[in-house]
Amino acid sequence: MDTCESRAGKMDTCESRAGTMDTCENRAGTMDTFESRAGTINNCESRASKMDTCESRAGTINTCESRAGTMDTCESRAGKMDTCESRAGTIYSCESRAGKMDTCESRAGTMDTCESKVGTMNTCESRAGTMDTCESRAGTMDTCESRTGKIDTCESRAGKIDTCESRAGIMDICESRAGRMDTCESRAGRMDTCESRAGTVDTCESRAGIMDICKSRAGRMDICESSAGTVDTCESKAGRINICESRSGRMDICESRAGKMSTCESRAGKMSTCESRAGKMSICKSRAGTMDKCESRAGIMDICESRAGRMDICESRAGTMDTCESRAGTVDTCESRAGIMDICKSRAGRMDICESRAGTMDTCESKAGRINICESRSGRMDICESRAGKMSTCESIAGKMSTCESIAGKMSTCESIAGKMSTCESRAGKMSICKSIAGKMDTCESRAGKMDICESRAGTMDTCESRAGKMDICESRAGKMDMCENRASTMGICESRASKVCVCKPH
Repeated sequence: MDTCESRAGKMDTCESRAGTMDTCENRAGTMDTFESRAGTINNCESRASKMDTCESRAGTINTCESRAGTMDTCESRAGKMDTCESRAGTIYSCESRAGKMDTCESRAGTMDTCESKVGTMNTCESRAGTMDTCESRAGTMDTCESRTGKIDTCESRAGKIDTCESRAGIMDICESRAGRMDTCESRAGRMDTCESRAGTVDTCESRAGIMDICKSRAGRMDICESSAGTVDTCESKAGRINICESRSGRMDICESRAGKMSTCESRAGKMSTCESRAGKMSICKSRAGTMDKCESRAGIMDICESRAGRMDICESRAGTMDTCESRAGTVDTCESRAGIMDICKSRAGRMDICESRAGTMDTCESKAGRINICESRSGRMDICESRAGKMSTCESIAGKMSTCESIAGKMSTCESIAGKMSTCESRAGKMSICKSIAGKMDTCESRAGKMDICESRAGTMDTCESRAGKMDICESRAGKMDMCENRASTMGICESRASKVCVCKPH
């Protein structure tokens, strides 16, 4: 599989010379060149002096820092945990070659790529990205989730079930190579395309009544005409949707220059502009003359459509929760067609109980009218608690517990990749990053009693608090280590009266 990532919203070219990722070149001169000399990624060179060079000579952990503060690349060939931080918050790339669980998180970036060479379960999550590609080489189950994506492609090479869900609802393509049932659903009601290559059923349905007629001239979608006058003509010049013109003046011109969605302009003078050039805001729809925003800051709620100026419909694209419809202005019913989460009943007009017949997610109970606790009997998702009214996601990858807490109402992401605990808390709506690059500790917060809070107020290590009584308080008054107090009386008090050697006093 060759993956091309565009940091400037155009199309890059990736060529594979040895079955892996070899070369990515950007025709606009923004993105750089990745060359593979031995089947892995060795060099990252920037022609525009933005990205630096990362080379692994020892094969353990490589840290690449960008002098221009744009992109940092960290690659671990030992396969534990790879953390890449971007000082300017642009793009993060994490690749693990051990193949247990590869997680790539982009806090402000365009595209996240996660590849697992072992092929057990590959998960690619893009918090703000455009397109996510997940490939499973073992062919069990391939899941691709795009929080704000245009087109999601999931291909299963073992021929079981191929599920492709597009959160933005522009075009969903599901292809089944094994000739079973091909299902494509578009939650936003724009265009639904279902093609069966095995000759079973070809169905094109529009649930919102926007697109009425879908004709296929070459086995794909060529012409779609709407009798409702919202979207009138969609012509495909290369088997994808290139031009959409509206005679009613809502969404007027949507042009796809590289198979994605680039520009939406409105001739009616209202606010109907959606630009996905850097993967920030992708889709904005204004149906009532105001601005209805759909932002996926942490990949939980992707599509929110406003029928009366509020938020009515939220859909989750990963096959867990599929459809949430609002019958009384809140979220009432969630049904899953993929059989993971099956029944969600609302007792008080919100989400109360979710039970899964497939045994993956078992019980979701809402104690305060939102989803608070998710317990899994199979050990995938263990405990998810929402303390600030949003969704905190906890994933247990190696059977341990990863705890994620949302303190400021946004998403804090904690991942346990090698069976250890990485805890990240968001205090001001941004991300606190916990990484251990060379056995050092940057920012880690844990309530499990290991290492709790390490903050750097002057560029060094200032505060460490442990509630389990190991190392309790380390405060820096002059940018160095001044005071250490132990509440469990194991280590005493270290005070620096003149920023010299600490004097330890027992309790």
